[in-house]
Amino acid sequence: MRETGRLVSDLRDAQVRLQTLIQLRDETAKGAGENHFPRIEELLSLERESFSAAFAGWQKQAIPKLERVGERLSKWPLAGITWKQICGTVGKTYKRGQRGLVKTIKKPQPENFHAWRKRVKDLWYQLRILQPLNRVVLEKIAADAEVLGELLGREHDFDFLLARLAKERGDEALRDELVQLQKLIRKCGKRLCRDALELGRRFYAEPSKAFAKRISIFVGKRKV
Repeated sequence: MRETGRLVSDLRDAQVRLQTLIQLRDETAKGAGENHFPRIEELLSLERESFSAAFAGWQKQAIPKLERVGERLSKWPLAGITWKQICGTVGKTYKRGQRGLVKTIKKPQPENFHAWRKRVKDLWYQLRILQPLNRVVLEKIAADAEVLGELLGREHDFDFLLARLAKERGDEALRDELVQLQKLIRKCGKRLCRDALELGRRFYAEPSKAFAKRISIFVGKRKV
């Protein structure tokens, strides 16, 4: 799966940077068609098009790899897995998210926010699988995890865009736009970090064992 991801990593990254800029542009535009960052947008658009052309045939390599992964997944031994193991794993994932939150509160650095986001997404994926156990409650918990992941994801996209634009500091034609955009990103980034930490404190307030126990209640007499 990592090999497949690498086939499009540069193209994906270029798309994320461009989309992040477009969202900022649209959110800050006061009038129709207003664009405060035309040169930067052109730069990122050309970069995305360049990667798109360079990796035009990625599907031919990716599809066989994904088909082989699908065949292997279909042979995974699942018969011996118990609900106790499943709920215990969800509890451990929740605990990892709590640790990520604590570390991020102590040191609110981009790398800690990014690492915490991975743990939040792990739990979101697991909760999505378990949703049929209780559509009302588990969908709500999964939705909260999704919102938290999106906040952290957007904050990471901001840092990702800033890192790319740092390479253009010497371009006089972009200087004014870069200064304006960097100020905007830092302002929006602070707000996102604050909102993510606030939601994270609420979401991870429950002891991990109690969280796993709450999930196990929905299992009842079900058997894998």
